Amino acid sequence: MADQSSADHVSGESLEQVARQLDSLIQTFEQHPIVQVRDQVMEMLGLIDGLHRQGLQRLVEALKTQGPELLDQVLADPAVHLLLMLYDLLPPDPCEQVELALEPIGPYIASLGGSLEVLDVVGGVVHLHLSGSGNDFAAARATLLHDIEVALRAGFPAFRSIEVREKVEAPAGAGTAKFIPLQQIRTIKRPVFTPVLPVESLPPGTLKGVEAEGVRVLLCKLDGDIYAYRNACPGSILPLDASQLKDYALLCPWHNCVYDIRTGKRLDGGNGWLQVIPVAVRDGMIQLALNVESAEFRVPQIPGTPGGRGS
Repeated sequence: MADQSSADHVSGESLEQVARQLDSLIQTFEQHPIVQVRDQVMEMLGLIDGLHRQGLQRLVEALKTQGPELLDQVLADPAVHLLLMLYDLLPPDPCEQVELALEPIGPYIASLGGSLEVLDVVGGVVHLHLSGSGNDFAAARATLLHDIEVALRAGFPAFRSIEVREKVEAPAGAGTAKFIPLQQIRTIKRPVFTPVLPVESLPPGTLKGVEAEGVRVLLCKLDGDIYAYRNACPGSILPLDASQLKDYALLCPWHNCVYDIRTGKRLDGGNGWLQVIPVAVRDGMIQLALNVESAEFRVPQIPGTPGGRGS
């Protein structure tokens, strides 16, 4: 039986450290030289993981039925918050839901020279900033908006409509066009990329688990492209860097889930996606967008409005 005093000494400040130590121990047993010991430990962890996941899922559902206020009150405890985060059971806010729904089409938008930013979500209305340059982007803009709407209807249950906000808006028709008023846009969130690994240290066709800024990340280099996901099977704390990779299919060693390593989409008919982490290669380093920063979004005032010329 575990020593109760050990649990009592785990303070809120050390919870992240405990989670990292647990992950380190799991990785140690994954490399255990005695196959029988390794298999037994992995089986035990899988059973514990399944038991905890089922119980926590039912607990969260029960709390939701009592109202969001009660769930928010429980989540104020850092230990509960961390535990539900590790099992991917935290209720995402609307902006996070929208960003997850749009992640699969992000590479396509980027390939056309475009970029997409989620500015806000209000009452199911998704406020976006879509920008780009070049003939390819201009020709595909209407199609992109259609694809964005399809992705939101599929991945964001509360979706009602899209509001697109451009950086420069012509005064004519400003009262009837479907834009967010200028005075509502003050800041935008942009990703902050952190170098984590030299490109040459990630061989093609392999999986590698790394940790950066307290986030466990799964990296894969395939056909010249680098993919990054949170290193956990959705709904579990168990890492995926011990998974099998066959062509583009990643097989989770714990639950036998199968994912497309290029998109994070589940291929075996189950629900859930791998959580994508934006990745870039700069100066020979793999960089990950693990945080965001606020930046002022400066726009011209419309003449005739408060603060604008002619007012």
